[in-house]
Amino acid sequence: MDQGGCFHIGTDEAGYGPTMGPLVIVATLWQAPAAATPDTWYSRLAPAVLAPSARIGRKQRDAIPDGEPPPCVIGDSKQVYQSGKGSARLEHSALVLLRLCGIEAGTWRELFRRLDAPAFADFADLPWFAEYDAPLPLPPAEGAVGNAVTASAAAFRRAAATSGVQLRGARCRVLCEPRFNRLVAQYESKGRLLSLQTLALVRELLESHADGNPGRVHCDKHGGRDRYCDVLYEALAPEWIDVIQEGREESRYRLGRPFEGWEIRFTARGDRLFPVAASSILAKYLRELAMLAINRFWTARIPGLAPTAGYPEDARRMLQAIEAMRETLGIPLDWVRRRK
Repeated sequence: MDQGGCFHIGTDEAGYGPTMGPLVIVATLWQAPAAATPDTWYSRLAPAVLAPSARIGRKQRDAIPDGEPPPCVIGDSKQVYQSGKGSARLEHSALVLLRLCGIEAGTWRELFRRLDAPAFADFADLPWFAEYDAPLPLPPAEGAVGNAVTASAAAFRRAAATSGVQLRGARCRVLCEPRFNRLVAQYESKGRLLSLQTLALVRELLESHADGNPGRVHCDKHGGRDRYCDVLYEALAPEWIDVIQEGREESRYRLGRPFEGWEIRFTARGDRLFPVAASSILAKYLRELAMLAINRFWTARIPGLAPTAGYPEDARRMLQAIEAMRETLGIPLDWVRRRK
C-alpha cells in the first residue's frame, strides 16, 4: 500500500431472519487514502456511484437507462431491491462490484463455484441446486444489464483511480440449510454462527493483506449484542484486544499481533457505511439467486404454488404446501428448513 493509505473491510449478511434458503455472508476489501474515511466515499466516487436515497429521477432509479453509464447504486440492499419490484438495479450493482474484483461469471453455477467452492460442492446434494443453471445477467434483461455493467464498471474504475478508493477483493460464505443447521448445533446459537463465520471471512482478508498495513473492519451489529471480545478471540486469535468502546450504538476494538494497526467496529445500522453496504448488495444478490433455484424446483412440481422469499410466516405456507411432495421425493426436512 502507498504511504499513508488504509485498508477497510466491510461485512454484511442476507438471510439471517428467514427460515428457508441460505444465509449468505460477504466481506469486501477496500483500499483508500488515509484521509478518505468511508463517509466521504460517495462524494469521492460520484457520479459513478450513487446512494439509493440520492435525488434521481424515477426512470433512472427503477430501470437501467440508455446513454450514459448508469451509476452503481451502493446502499442497504433493502433500499436497492424489494421483492416483486424487479432485480435489475440490484443485479447491476452486484455485477459491477464483482467485475471490479475480477470476477466475470456468465452463469449461475460459475458464479457460485468461483465465490464459495465448499458451498458449491454442497449443491450436488440439494436437488434444487444440483442441475440448476441460468445465464447471468438474468433474462429477460440480460442484454441491457450486461451492457450497462461493462460501462458502469469502467466509470467506477475511472472514479476509483482519481479518488484512490479501490475495491481489492471479496470473500463469501453461502450456508445452505444442511450446513447452516450443522453449524447452529456446533456453535449453539444462530448469533454465534453469524459472528464466527463473518470473522472467518475477515481473518482470510487480514491474513492476505494485514502485513504491516493499518486498517479498519466495519460490521453491522450482530443480533444486537454489545460485547464481542469472546468471538474476536475465538475467530481471530490475536495476542490481545484493547476495548475502545462497547455500547448500543457502536462497539470498537483494537487488535493485537498479528493484526496490529487494525481496528474492528460493530455499528448499529452499519449498512449506512459504504463498505458494509457494498457487502450487503453482494450478499442479497447471491441469496436471491439461490432462492430463484429453490422456487423454480418446487413450483415446477406443484401447480399453482407461489414462490417464497423464505421469511418465517411465508416459509410456513411453503413448507406445508411442499410437505407431501418432499416426503415422496425423500428429501429430509433439515434440507429445506433452518432450525433457527
